[in-house]
Amino acid sequence: MGLEKFLTTSQSELIARPKFFVELQSKLRWLQQRLSKKQKGSKNRVKAIQKVARLHEQIYNIRKNFHYQVAHHLCDQANIIFAEDLNLKAMSRKI
Repeated sequence: MGLEKFLTTSQSELIARPKFFVELQSKLRWLQQRLSKKQKGSKNRVKAIQKVARLHEQIYNIRKNFHYQVAHHLCDQANIIFAEDLNLKAMSRKI
């Protein structure tokens, strides 16, 4: 199941899903392919590992920042916030 919208509020406000990973995925793929071609134990492999790690950390920080911004936006608007845990496996089962 794909995620069309990240969040829907009770006032029917729709928050779009973040697309930062889609944008950074091609760069990550390219860096990981370059890493796989490096000789084990070389200094260039160590540099490539650091670049991949840096990009993973950048993706993590962007995702974390997005969640903080959404939470801050919701807390400014509402008095009470409820979260619903959906069983997607049961929802996708055919009847």
